[in-house]
Amino acid sequence: MGRGTRIGHRRIPADSVDRMVDDEVPRRVSAIRTGSAVVSDGRAHGRAHGRVGLVVTGAASLVVATAIGLVVMVGLGGENVVDEAWLTLMAGMREHAAWFMPIALALNRIGGGWTAAVVVPPLVIAVLLLRRRHWGALLFAVATILGALLVQVAKHAFARERPPDMIVTSDAGSFPSGHVANATVMALVLALLLARWWAWVLASLYVLTMLLSRTYLDVHWLSDTIGGAALAVGVVLLLAATGLHHRDDVAAKRPGDADAERT
Repeated sequence: MGRGTRIGHRRIPADSVDRMVDDEVPRRVSAIRTGSAVVSDGRAHGRAHGRVGLVVTGAASLVVATAIGLVVMVGLGGENVVDEAWLTLMAGMREHAAWFMPIALALNRIGGGWTAAVVVPPLVIAVLLLRRRHWGALLFAVATILGALLVQVAKHAFARERPPDMIVTSDAGSFPSGHVANATVMALVLALLLARWWAWVLASLYVLTMLLSRTYLDVHWLSDTIGGAALAVGVVLLLAATGLHHRDDVAAKRPGDADAERT
């Protein structure tokens, strides 16, 4: 009896089966490769679109920070209605929410001075390196240094006076808030690296609490804190557009890991 494969009541000769296999396998392989290429192209397009969004949002944030500074410089200073109204609101908060004072004083120490310069950044970088987030550590370091430099440049350029009744001592130059800028850089970089909803919630709460604490202590006008946050957002997002925060994830995906996932 001849060699072949039975399908139902029919027996197909072996050479026909071989031809079918020879024809079908290349087609299947080609289809798989085409599908993989489409997925890869889609991911590349998504990354490119995401980078455009980061650049646009980052640039817009820097424009907002600069616009606030220009408004301050041309004469509104601390006399604008919004800043004065917020200053009055904070006076009432100090009277009715004295429990916030220890928190504000703690954030004053953590968010500025030597603590913010030589203690917090090295600790964050060390944790990121231990977690094998080497590119993330680089992103944080560059954003921290660049943000701090831009804050000092802006303070000297706009030369805004601080509110008259500061509760804690601080350096010259009210706009923008260095404490809020530092907090925003750290919170935003970590939220980008973790890429979890709860990380974004915690980051937002930390920045808002720092913002509130600076005006609660009467060391900044409200617009100073908004300007500091906008400046930091611009710096971080423009740096993130380089894709640094994704490179650790790409490096972590070894070929063996991909094979294991397929099996």
